[in-house]
Amino acid sequence: MTRTIALTVMLAGFSGCIIYDNDSPGTAQDRDRRIGDDTGSVDEPNSQPEIPAVTLKLAPPQAEQGETFIGRITVEDGDFELSEVTDVVIYGDAIVDALVSRANEVIVSVSTMDDAAPGPVDILVELESGLAAWMPGALEIFPQGSEQSASDYLADNPDSLASEDTSRPSETSGECP
Repeated sequence: MTRTIALTVMLAGFSGCIIYDNDSPGTAQDRDRRIGDDTGSVDEPNSQPEIPAVTLKLAPPQAEQGETFIGRITVEDGDFELSEVTDVVIYGDAIVDALVSRANEVIVSVSTMDDAAPGPVDILVELESGLAAWMPGALEIFPQGSEQSASDYLADNPDSLASEDTSRPSETSGECP
């Protein structure tokens, strides 16, 4: 026990000093507002850009384990410049193999893992500006052979990948359509 305490004290001495002030007046939020950089300026609490209110849609919204498919992300509600999309991140057992950004759509190639956990997965769509849109539960992964594949969805909804956009892909994507 004595060795543990001595080791902790030694490590704290090498790593610097931590000062915790719980007795200053005001709330923690008030203290945070008073803290500025070394030029004396204080950051405004709302200096971050406003997150856009947008609803994006992925078609097809389903896939089976081990399936690779071409999908289309579009704006269902709100204002979001899809030609500025730089990355699409899937938070689950699937990956985006490639993407092409266009004015009114993002075309993605998606692969689900062979041993993917069935259920909904979330998707994050990032813009050049650093803004992003969250798509909760945008893709549902089903067990292999469940007849809930992306191909099955597209057979039942043949117009879901139809696009009126004939523009060239965004130069920033570096991918072919």
